[in-house]
Amino acid sequence: RKELVDIAREANCFLIEDATYAFLAGKQRAPLIALAPERTIYVGSLSKSVASGLRFGYIVAPKIYVRQIRSVIRASYWSMSSLTTAIATSWMADGTVKKLETHQRREARLRQLIAQDIFKGMETVAHPGGLFLWLVLPEELRMDRIATDLAKRGIAVSKASAYATTRHAPHALRLGLSSVPLDKLSTVLTEVRTAIEQFPI
Repeated sequence: RKELVDIAREANCFLIEDATYAFLAGKQRAPLIALAPERTIYVGSLSKSVASGLRFGYIVAPKIYVRQIRSVIRASYWSMSSLTTAIATSWMADGTVKKLETHQRREARLRQLIAQDIFKGMETVAHPGGLFLWLVLPEELRMDRIATDLAKRGIAVSKASAYATTRHAPHALRLGLSSVPLDKLSTVLTEVRTAIEQFPI
């Protein structure tokens, strides 16, 4: 992080830190804005860490840029409900947000443990506290055909091609673990594994 700050200062450029999912990491390192407050724009949100219906985001930025940032935001989004703002700021102040983030973090880790157990022996890529995982498919299977088959079963997954930044996408599916009720997660993921193992080649 210090090296990144040094590079930004040498190149005289901004650092934009998206901290929307930072709460999942647990004990966090100091954000970039603490290391380079003069050139860092820090973006946060409560819709992922607290509740999806709480559409509340915030930006911390150097004072000299606040007016410009505010005008850009207003060009696309004028204001939000005063009730939402009151709830969000109150929960941030009284510790509710911290408690809810702790709960979300524990549940995310539990969901990952369930997934890792079900996909044992299969190649996966995931963060222990992440809300999704990548399931690498056998080379002989086409990810679009698997995704279509799962969709017919009522299970929505994403193909790696939707996220790839290179010409050739990884041969994998992205499985969101947070959209399924916890008591049904094991059943759904088992069906995903079964669909892949039984898919005709």
